[in-house]
Amino acid sequence: MQHVADAAGISRALLYRHFPTKRDLFAAVYRRAADGLLAATELDTTTPIAEQVAAGLDAHLDYFVANRRTVLAANRSLAGDPVVQAVITDELEVLRARLLDAIAVPAARRAAVARDPAELARVRPDAVRRMARAR
Repeated sequence: MQHVADAAGISRALLYRHFPTKRDLFAAVYRRAADGLLAATELDTTTPIAEQVAAGLDAHLDYFVANRRTVLAANRSLAGDPVVQAVITDELEVLRARLLDAIAVPAARRAAVARDPAELARVRPDAVRRMARAR
């Protein structure tokens, strides 16, 4: 924590005031990264869904490559942490909702698609075909 405080130009006491534990600091860093990735992958209704999915994957992969040491360290030490898992779950929920919005899955069918992604082929077979052809 001293190294982080030094790099930020603050005292360790101030760092601990905002982040009482390393876990809290890592969770905040993880949340900020997730928020940044969600902002970078906002869907655009004027762009075909396959292109948007590809751009979203590119944004995530670019982030992971640019921050590989941090990502690896966080995944090794925090993968099972419930706070970090909640951040990951929240991010995936937002991404899932955006995709379902983009391909117009009815609200009544979303829970079924979330439980079983194969349900998407039954709900919106045309969207699945378009995504498959775009590859």
